[in-house]
Amino acid sequence: MRVQREAGKLPEDLIIKDDADLEKVSFLVLGDTGGGDASQYAVVKSLLARGQDTRFMVVCGDVIYPAGDIEDYEAKFYEPYKDYQRPIFGLPGHHDWYDGLNGFMYHLCEVEASALVAPEDEALSRKERLRQLLWR
Repeated sequence: MRVQREAGKLPEDLIIKDDADLEKVSFLVLGDTGGGDASQYAVVKSLLARGQDTRFMVVCGDVIYPAGDIEDYEAKFYEPYKDYQRPIFGLPGHHDWYDGLNGFMYHLCEVEASALVAPEDEALSRKERLRQLLWR
């Protein structure tokens, strides 16, 4: 959030402004979306058909499996949901943190890659380095 505030991309009140005067709002809520395999694609078509009149989508965690890698977003996020032409908001899940939240911040929060910290650049404990090694 600090990086976003410094870049002028984060409103102080954290409220997304919408000029539309709506009596009701319809939106999609998804979670654990980013496998990029047949199980993800099996529901995309009917999900998008059901959500064709919604205002936005919220992905509640685990946008990209297995480890939130920045380079996996094209195949596991952009491609499956390319036909949803409305805003998509995301909340990071534990899989999105495995790369230090870099992929999530770059793709969903518009943080420049130069502002991201590579997990290997951080001072990691032996336990954390072992966890990362075994996870990958």
